[in-house]
Amino acid sequence: MDRLIVLRDSLPPETDVTYRKKKDWQIAKAIADRHHLRFEHDKDDDAPVHDFVPQRNVDDLKFLMERAARIDFKVFMKTDPKTGEDVLHFGKPTDGRDGTRARTYVLAWGNLRNNSGVTPSLIEFKPTISASEQVQSVTVRGWDTRNKKAISVTASAPDTPGVSGKGQATGPAAAGRVGDEKDSDARKDVVVDAPVATKEEAKRLAQALLAERAYAFLTATGKAIGLPDLRPGDNVEIHGVGKRFSGTYYVTKVVHTLNASGLLTEFTARKTYEGDKP
Repeated sequence: MDRLIVLRDSLPPETDVTYRKKKDWQIAKAIADRHHLRFEHDKDDDAPVHDFVPQRNVDDLKFLMERAARIDFKVFMKTDPKTGEDVLHFGKPTDGRDGTRARTYVLAWGNLRNNSGVTPSLIEFKPTISASEQVQSVTVRGWDTRNKKAISVTASAPDTPGVSGKGQATGPAAAGRVGDEKDSDARKDVVVDAPVATKEEAKRLAQALLAERAYAFLTATGKAIGLPDLRPGDNVEIHGVGKRFSGTYYVTKVVHTLNASGLLTEFTARKTYEGDKP
């Protein structure tokens, strides 16, 4: 069972709560403190400080997930292996974007000869590519209440962390091929009247929205024998499925099943580019 359920249907003591002069990780910590949970977060020096963020008639889980999505962060509960305590984690996806290598499992399909010596361990692997929701850029528009002026910030693949790849191999690049060249706005996504108060906040939201679409470009489901320690946030390095679909995927969902045949692990994963290397 997802241990984040402790935050579901849990409202603040007051009907409305306003967080003042806080970054999103500080808001997450306030929620963790309210539930007496240990808390950890990734360093985020560039995170905007919000003058005020209201939490109105929404439970802590939904509110926290929404705040994380606005800056392309992930929220999950982990267990301290030494104490057994639950720890609320608020941080960046562990997909290698910052050069830090996440825990990676090497999996292979086929036979030893085809997989360059990697022992086959996949019993099922189904990749899917979809360019239908891909866009080249996202523009967020809002209003700077302090300086009384309009805000408009555009994010594209080169300036968006986690949206990488070789030229035409990414979702945003595919959007450029699909779009009508006669219409420069054919594959752009514009968000109007977004609740942003500064250019920094608008930039983070635009990048997060572009990344969210790019993450849906190449997804896969797989099934392997064993892997009891595989968790969301881990990476799987896939071999033997052709150059287009081989490579390192970020795991988003894991289901472990124990039956008469042993332990089976099913996973859902994604990556933002075609090919075995970004």
